[in-house]
Amino acid sequence: MQNDHLPYKLGLADLLNQDLSCYEYYNALPKDIQRNLDHLDVGSLEEMQEYADRLQALKWKEDAISGPKL
Repeated sequence: MQNDHLPYKLGLADLLNQDLSCYEYYNALPKDIQRNLDHLDVGSLEEMQEYADRLQALKWKEDAISGPKL
């Protein structure tokens, strides 16, 4: 059953194909952040930026805890 009251939400693939800003932002991200975003339900550039910021912050925390990689 379809709910007509909810707006249609683009997925990541749709965003990358239809929005040049999303495409450029996504492709400028590190590959590990891109891979994580691939598994999330991102519906806008703003959501993508929020997720990427959170993922980057987690990565920095993990790096700080584990120390420099040799």
